[in-house]
Amino acid sequence: KGTLGYDESSPRFRYDPAKAKQLLAEAGYPDGLPIVRESIMPGAVNTAWAQVLQQMLAGVGLKLTITQMERIAWIAHMGSGQGYDFGVFTAGFYPDPDGNTRNLVSTSSANWSRWSIPEQDKCMEEGRSTYEEKQRHEIYKRCTEIIFDNAFIIPHHGETKHWAHKAYIKGLTSEWEQWDARSAWLD
Repeated sequence: KGTLGYDESSPRFRYDPAKAKQLLAEAGYPDGLPIVRESIMPGAVNTAWAQVLQQMLAGVGLKLTITQMERIAWIAHMGSGQGYDFGVFTAGFYPDPDGNTRNLVSTSSANWSRWSIPEQDKCMEEGRSTYEEKQRHEIYKRCTEIIFDNAFIIPHHGETKHWAHKAYIKGLTSEWEQWDARSAWLD
């Protein structure tokens, strides 16, 4: 909420095991799929979310095998496009949607899923081509709809960060999940 392109009325994916089983059966897998490989970066949050996904997928007949890798190895693995069906990772919050271009445009080196949707590339380019906030908001709403319609990336949760400090510390800001004290002073 509060970011360009956010729309409360946007569609959302919901966990619907019955519908998922129906779609698997229609695709020729009435008994589910024996294995889905997931690659995750180390860390408690990634592990917890991978385990949640493992349980949810088991409920629709997909057996998930989780492979945890060291960060640099994980990035190389995801970049290779080989040996995984999907990956889980945590990422920082981008206050401007343009920060997401590293994984939401087909020409990016972080486009690990190897998708190519010219309409999405054009939408993200259009969003960064103007400074007019209302216009950018509408553009990024459209980009979000393209992402939803194609389901090539699914953000699965968001965390609210709460920062606290003594009142006599002034000018302290936070950026990318860490304090920025470059312009701070004591009052």
